[in-house]
Amino acid sequence: MGIARDNIRRKRAMKRQRRIKMFFRLLAGMVVGSIVIAILGWISIQIYGWGSEFYANQKEIYDGYLQRKALRQASYDTRFDGYTNVLLVGLDEGREDSGPQADSIVVMSMEKESGKVRFIIVPRYTVTMIPGRPNPEALNNAYFYGGVKLIQQSVANLLGITLHHYAVLSPAVLAEIVDSIDGIDIYVENDMNYEDAEGDLHIHINKGLQHMDGQMAQLYLRYRNDELGSVGRLYRHQLFLKALYEKVASPDVLAKLPQIIELVNSKIESTAEVYDTAEIVSVLSKIDTSELVAVTVPGQLAADGSGAWIYDKGKTDEKINELFPPPVVPEQEKKDEKKEGWFNW
Repeated sequence: MGIARDNIRRKRAMKRQRRIKMFFRLLAGMVVGSIVIAILGWISIQIYGWGSEFYANQKEIYDGYLQRKALRQASYDTRFDGYTNVLLVGLDEGREDSGPQADSIVVMSMEKESGKVRFIIVPRYTVTMIPGRPNPEALNNAYFYGGVKLIQQSVANLLGITLHHYAVLSPAVLAEIVDSIDGIDIYVENDMNYEDAEGDLHIHINKGLQHMDGQMAQLYLRYRNDELGSVGRLYRHQLFLKALYEKVASPDVLAKLPQIIELVNSKIESTAEVYDTAEIVSVLSKIDTSELVAVTVPGQLAADGSGAWIYDKGKTDEKINELFPPPVVPEQEKKDEKKEGWFNW
């Protein structure tokens, strides 16, 4: 009887101990859970606050971009809404007394719908009116007077087109771009040899098909000491642009296009912002190598041997109309316009 009573007491004591342990485990769990919930709540609040701040900052940046874009578009000709026209200005090192100079001036036009690309090469010594100057003079002087923005205004007036963006490339950046696409292939029609010890310019490129890295491409573009002089240089610029275009349009390079665009954006002076870059990448992704057009502004060298390019305004206007056909107005709309004009009169 006494043994049975002791067993009952022992079992009750064990149950009591188990209940106490369960209580403390539950209490500990509640404490730990509360701490975890508090930490998670704090993290959530921080993430929400950071997210709200990030969203507000990005919205402010994007709103600012939209305002800047709207200001630019206010001066755009709607005829060119279907294109993205970019002025490319290549610099040379220039002289110590003048600093960098505009060495190459090219308009790259991309048709948004089809992905067609066309290049318009504007000789740097084209004689034209520069805003704010009293008389016509060489186009590249505009960079000295007012930088790339003044060249942009001058070229837009010269060609009668809208230039949506500009980009300024130094020789080093151009070389880096060519290297980033693993070079380009160009057939060199004649040996190119030139030595200028004072200007530290040494050009030696053999005749034949050459795979050019960035450094060789720079020298190829700078060479002007053949029989054709400046005209030969313009021709080589066309060959270079075609070779660069075909390489960029190749599948291997298209896959790296975002990285190349990022490189360009980080190294050059440009009006194109990150939101514009997305649009440009979209157009370039549809690029069509079979439709490449590269032309030089029609004209001729001045007879006085100064190297000035006297452009032909009539032929230039014709070429611009070929590259950017005016919108076709349906016959019915023409009739409606005539009727409206009659009744208004």
